[in-house]
Amino acid sequence: SKVFTTAADGQTEVEVAVFQGERTMARDNMSLGSFKLTGIAPAPRGVPQIEVTFDIDSDGIVHVSAKDLGTNREQSMVVSGRQKMSEEEIKRVVEEAKKYEEQDKQKKQEIELKNQADQLAYSIDKLLSESGDKISSEDRGKLESLVKDLRDAINEDNMQRVKLLFDQLQKESMRVGQSVYEKAQAQTPADGVPQEGDNNDNGSDSGTEYIPPEDSK
Repeated sequence: SKVFTTAADGQTEVEVAVFQGERTMARDNMSLGSFKLTGIAPAPRGVPQIEVTFDIDSDGIVHVSAKDLGTNREQSMVVSGRQKMSEEEIKRVVEEAKKYEEQDKQKKQEIELKNQADQLAYSIDKLLSESGDKISSEDRGKLESLVKDLRDAINEDNMQRVKLLFDQLQKESMRVGQSVYEKAQAQTPADGVPQEGDNNDNGSDSGTEYIPPEDSK
């Protein structure tokens, strides 16, 4: 089994598609069917945990199930032997996978970069909404501009620009995040440091001196 999650805030359903093949991209493989898991509790993207399980019985029949670990709602499907590939088809798709291996590898890297960039943009939106005036207007404007440019590059499928803007936004977000952290630390009094006006120590403000008692012999 493997655990997946949602891609959008408030998403209440997911579609589980089942494919057979050797290619990296789902669309390049043979579709065996799909089903939807509904009733997921609305939550921020990435929070719900959807466990997808594949089981193959002794007759070669595949049982696929998806379970929302938060609500315990579950849905499943069965893939019979008639839906699966023949030996000849399996041989063909293995040969195709070898033929397009480098192309598929490149496409996978591009998709992973897009996903990372989208997740970074989402996290910056969250940082800006939660930080309030802890972020200067100049830094806020810079981050908002980079987020917009990055999302435009993703939508335009301009991978060279996505990589460039991803690196820039990552660098800027770390700098701003460090600044927010340092400001928060500066506003928090260090533990054990006497505050102004605190005269409860054993100093000379009271005009007395502490003299330890003599040891009894």
